[in-house]
Amino acid sequence: MPQEKQVIHSRLWSLPITPGSIVVPHTHSREDEVTYVIEGEIGVKIGDQVVTAPSGSYVFKPRNVPHTFWNPGTRDARTLETIAPPDFASYFEELSKILSEPCSSAKRKESELDEKYGLTNHPEWLPELVREYKLKNPLS
Repeated sequence: MPQEKQVIHSRLWSLPITPGSIVVPHTHSREDEVTYVIEGEIGVKIGDQVVTAPSGSYVFKPRNVPHTFWNPGTRDARTLETIAPPDFASYFEELSKILSEPCSSAKRKESELDEKYGLTNHPEWLPELVREYKLKNPLS
């Protein structure tokens, strides 16, 4: 009897996180993410759950569940991010082009890009997290 095999395609990249920084809270509608903490420590909020992930930890962030992560420490943290399926990786390339444009058109295009990739941002989470963990608001 043949064994069934499943191949999962994903994209992998390293992400440095500076002290006091936070990723804008967001939800992916099509992708699951796994973070491996290589160095340092990160704070993570997934849905209503907040956890601390020290070096050596894995954090699963399922699709359709809002999440964010930040560096509460005093030195850089480094993570290895895996996203599956890998199509979302093109988002970052497209976003960097948009952010180099004049502000007047960038905001609209960024919103269109989020929609194209099934991404919903949750900026309403930021004030509480920024205050509680003494972070820098990325939208200020």
